[in-house]
Amino acid sequence: MQKKQKQKQKQKNQPLKNEVLVGNAYDMLDYIPTEYIHCCVTSPPYWNLRDYGDKHQIGVETSAMEYVVNLCDIMEKVHRVLRSDGTLWLNIGDSYEDKNLVGVPWKVVDRMKDMGFILRSDIIWHKTNAMPDSAKDRPGASYEHLFLFSKTKEYYYDYVSVSANKNLRDVWSIPTKSMGIKHFATYPEKLVSPCIMAGTSEHGVCRTCSSPFVRVVGYSEEYENVKGKGFKGKLEGSYMTEGKRGVGPLPPVETMYVTLGWEATCECWNQHENREAAIVLDPFMGSGTTARVAKNLGRYYIGIELNPEYAKIINQLTAQEELLTWQ
Repeated sequence: MQKKQKQKQKQKNQPLKNEVLVGNAYDMLDYIPTEYIHCCVTSPPYWNLRDYGDKHQIGVETSAMEYVVNLCDIMEKVHRVLRSDGTLWLNIGDSYEDKNLVGVPWKVVDRMKDMGFILRSDIIWHKTNAMPDSAKDRPGASYEHLFLFSKTKEYYYDYVSVSANKNLRDVWSIPTKSMGIKHFATYPEKLVSPCIMAGTSEHGVCRTCSSPFVRVVGYSEEYENVKGKGFKGKLEGSYMTEGKRGVGPLPPVETMYVTLGWEATCECWNQHENREAAIVLDPFMGSGTTARVAKNLGRYYIGIELNPEYAKIINQLTAQEELLTWQ
């Protein structure tokens, strides 16, 4: 026991980057320093769906409420390791019990809000190739929730990274995709990518204090010079006028926003020369989708995986050369 505590303390004092911690999420989150993570993207095992055969797993509780409590105990630890300007993207589905749709996602949301999370968006993941549903007395299921949480009212969110025109909407039509590996539950990279792109700075963070660099945005030349009187005002007000009688379609613009540069959010000395990648966490790593997407986007990742065999798969799939060099 004493040896384990020393090892745990040693890991706390060392930076964790591009690592997969093997063990249950509740315990392994203690290895991560407080306010260390810039963005968390995860999809925990759903309740009453699959049994992975491990006594430490969640999802096989005897009641939905027990599952909610166990999951939210883990989310409370995620709250600790997440930076104040960070975001949590939680993909979670629902379950049926005695023909009743349980409402698990919203039970989890209510409890997480009580612990201090702010629910910023309920994104609907519309599965364009959803699995056939055998039920004949209700509509077939074809979506899951992707909840966007923050810890504070002001947090990092790069809207331009995920849309060069209008703001990203809250229904994402993305097909499921098999990874070709032995894992029952995987979410697609196209679902994870916008979460990491919007939740972390592609320009990186200050190496001294980890504060993110923010994008300085301007209007494109195409947008400024497009023909049509009052076009700019119409486009900016289109959210209120689209679909109303007498309002015609707006002229097409491929790119509304352009990046003018990057601005530091801290006052550390020489911060523009001293950057590193943001850190993305997934406490339920599974097949490693979050890790692969994070690395491909030039971010660091930290994963937690209960199954040692899955951890080996993740390490194999992410063992490629770094795609981004920080100076």
